[in-house]
Amino acid sequence: MFTAKKILTGFTAAALIGGASAAYAEVDSVSITAKDQALSENAVLADRVVAEEDGWLVLYTVKNDGNGFATVDQKIGHTHINGGVNENVLVTPTKDLESGERVVLMLHTDATGDVPNEFENMTDTSKDGPFLVDGYVTMLVVKVK
Repeated sequence: MFTAKKILTGFTAAALIGGASAAYAEVDSVSITAKDQALSENAVLADRVVAEEDGWLVLYTVKNDGNGFATVDQKIGHTHINGGVNENVLVTPTKDLESGERVVLMLHTDATGDVPNEFENMTDTSKDGPFLVDGYVTMLVVKVK
């Protein structure tokens, strides 16, 4: 089981494609806990998500640049989470995932409180942008088996 508490600024996570599934640094409360997994109920499971406020757990594909760097690519699913501790959170992908594919679970804010996950890019954080702790995106890479 891996817990992502604070991972690299921006949308690039180094050394996550090789054998490692997570790299993290300590943060007090905000976190995503998940493990490499077979799809459960046709969804990706986060065992535990801790957030300071209501938001979204968003699922992204991963693009490998061929040099050992993983880049967050397309949003393929999301589910609402409540502020506090959320257990057994399922995110259903909008596309079929292949065995061995890596995906990113990323915590987003609910800045507008009305429309699900309006986030489109890092430059407009007024619309449900990634949840940042000390400038770091809260995210975790997991492999689907």
